[in-house]
Amino acid sequence: MTHYERLTPPKQELFYTAAPGQPDFEIAFSNLDLLKWKAATIGVNELRDRLSEMGYADTEVTPTYALVRDIGRLAARQAFHNEQGGQRLVGSVHQSFAPALGKVARQAFSRPPQQTARDFILSRVMPETHASLQDMQRMQAWAGYRLPAIVYPNYQHNGEAIYYDQQNAPFAERLTQLYPALYQAYGITNSSLNSHRLKEQLAVHEVNGVCISPFHMRRTSPVSNNIAWSALLDEIERDDIPLQEIHIEAGRDDMAPGNDAIGRATAQEKDALLHDADAIAKTELGDIVQRSVDIWKRQQGTAPHKPLRQVVEVTANSLNAPDEPSFIAMHQAIRHNLGAFTTRLLAA
Repeated sequence: MTHYERLTPPKQELFYTAAPGQPDFEIAFSNLDLLKWKAATIGVNELRDRLSEMGYADTEVTPTYALVRDIGRLAARQAFHNEQGGQRLVGSVHQSFAPALGKVARQAFSRPPQQTARDFILSRVMPETHASLQDMQRMQAWAGYRLPAIVYPNYQHNGEAIYYDQQNAPFAERLTQLYPALYQAYGITNSSLNSHRLKEQLAVHEVNGVCISPFHMRRTSPVSNNIAWSALLDEIERDDIPLQEIHIEAGRDDMAPGNDAIGRATAQEKDALLHDADAIAKTELGDIVQRSVDIWKRQQGTAPHKPLRQVVEVTANSLNAPDEPSFIAMHQAIRHNLGAFTTRLLAA
């Protein structure tokens, strides 16, 4: 019996309370983390079943053709709510990072074969970046409640920057991750961090908060500005940029080459998530989450108006689960250990 099977907890409540007087938090799941081919083919009912088995609060959905089509066949109440348990199916949405098929074909001979194959598969599973906004808006309309949305504010369509106004994208919050291409597009460098440029540029693009992404914050690029994660969090705290969500990313070997060191680090962080809260605390992921939670607590004040939201993103293939039950057990362990770690941070 492996350690993650021993650590699998009994069925828990969907929302955690750290202690009397402490804020609640929720742990959600990314639909793209489903085992192997299921992310491409899964529909509403099976996603709800997996969600219930793993014990997550809800799902952050990156639109896939299969899932959006299935949701569209159902009444909004059926699609987004579990009538028996009252559990939300979708708690937030995430803009697609898939390239258009034509772009994949044009770049096929100038990129590594592994990257071309990955992009080809993505283009057949989910809509490209711009088109996915329409699916996100459909889900917002079907939901009946306001959804936070993770967007790429520096992305351009036909040479024009995309702006996220309330008329065209009426999400509860429009959040962005921080990553090298964003810094380059906004002219953000280490020397400009004290000039309020990040906050100003987010406001110009009608983005009203950030989603902390430990993986993307640590990525490096030969053509983009590279900024230390600690400096970015300093800027968020100094300028009081709303910190709305934290992604718990591990086992991210899907963006090599160029980020091999981060891939190795996130492999170790995946092992820590599967082990226990003490192991998580010893990783750089744990350091980033701890600093982010501290900032979130200060921004919320003494009476938080909503739970701290975390979304687990552990690349399915990196879990090496031989079958569905083992995959479920692994995610149960991750959710349990992350819950214990976050409880400790909120109570500190």
